[in-house]
Amino acid sequence: MILAAAGSSNTLALADVELAARRLERFVPAPVSVAYASAAHPRIPDAVAEARSAGAGRVIIANHVLAPGHFAGIASRAGADIVTAPLAPDARVAAVAADRYRAAVAAG
Repeated sequence: MILAAAGSSNTLALADVELAARRLERFVPAPVSVAYASAAHPRIPDAVAEARSAGAGRVIIANHVLAPGHFAGIASRAGADIVTAPLAPDARVAAVAADRYRAAVAAG
């Protein structure tokens, strides 16, 4: 499985995506690699090609982007067998945003 993110030049952002991939591995019966639509490597199409050359029977992309659009489109066109929908408008995303809002207000 490939966790596909938008990408960033910020190393802290890339580390967060790697952390998300490690957490995702706890819930899926497969190793999870990371790939990016822009600004970082490996790029999503390259990760798909690498998975195929390594013998993957099916290549699955889990979108780590919030909404349909440019970055989700790159993942959709990368040649994977399955591509998940973006994270929003799932109500759980709104719940996380609300939790962060309350924490920020409480912090002052």
